[in-house]
Amino acid sequence: MEYSLSDFRVNHGEALDELQMQVLAVMMKQGLVTLTRMAQDGTRVRASAGAASFRREPRLRDFLAAAKEQVEHVKRLSDDPTVTARETAARQRAARVSTTDPEARVMKMGDGGFRPAFNMQFATTTEEAVIVGVGVTNVGSDKSQMTPMLEQIEERTGRRPSEYLVDSGYVNLEAIEEAEKKGTTVYAPPAAKTKGEEPSYEPKPDDTPEVAAWRQRMGTKETKDLYTKARGATAELVNADLKENRSLKLRVRGAKKALTVALWHVLAYNLMRWALLTT
Repeated sequence: MEYSLSDFRVNHGEALDELQMQVLAVMMKQGLVTLTRMAQDGTRVRASAGAASFRREPRLRDFLAAAKEQVEHVKRLSDDPTVTARETAARQRAARVSTTDPEARVMKMGDGGFRPAFNMQFATTTEEAVIVGVGVTNVGSDKSQMTPMLEQIEERTGRRPSEYLVDSGYVNLEAIEEAEKKGTTVYAPPAAKTKGEEPSYEPKPDDTPEVAAWRQRMGTKETKDLYTKARGATAELVNADLKENRSLKLRVRGAKKALTVALWHVLAYNLMRWALLTT
C-alpha cells in the first residue's frame, strides 16, 4: 500500500506524542527545563472547513446525529440560569455543524470575526520557553481547559508546576480550588463586571479558602507585576511565534489530525529551543 506525504504527516500522532515526551525527558535530565512556573494560553486556528458549509440542520445523514446532539446541548444550556446571554449566543454559533469538517466549530478569532476553527492549547515554561503541554479542542471557551492541561503536564513529566499563569478566560473556581489543593498556585486575574473596570479582589462569602486566597493574591502589586511580565513574555509570545513565524495552519480535517499537526510544530519548536539552550 502506498502512502503520501500527507498520510505520513497525520497518521503518526501517538509516535509524535511519545517522541515529544522523550525530548522533554532528556531536556529535564540535562537541567534545561524547569517546571517551577508555567503559562497556558489558547489560540484559535482556522479549520479546513468552508464557512458556508455550516448548517443548523444538515440534511446529510452522516452529520444529522452530530447536529441534533449539539442543538440539544445548547437548549439545555439556554435553560441554565448560570449561563450568560453572551455565552448562550456563543454556544448557539458553536452548534452549527460543518458538512466538510463536522468536528470544527465557529469561533471568535483574534481579529474579532467568526470562522470555523479549533482551539489549540499550549503550556509553556516561563524561564526556558519550552512547550510542555499541547491540546486541541473544538470548544471555543478556555474556561474548562486548565485542569486537563495540568493533568497532561503531570502525566508527561511526573510533576506539577508550582505556579501556573492563565488569563481571565480560564477562571473557573472549581479548577482553581483543585489546582491549589494539589500544590499549584494559580495566577489569573478575576474578570471585571464591566469592561475596563477594575475587578474586585475581596473574597466572597461562599469562597473556599483556596479561592479566597487566589482573589487576595491577585490584588497585590507584586502579583500583578509578576503576571504581566511572565505571562506576556511566554504563552502569548509562543503562540504568536507558532502562527506567524512557523505557519501553524490546518490543511487537515478533524480534531485528531489537527492535534497531530500541532505536535509536529511543538516538536520542531522544542528542538529549536533545545539547540538555543545548549549554545
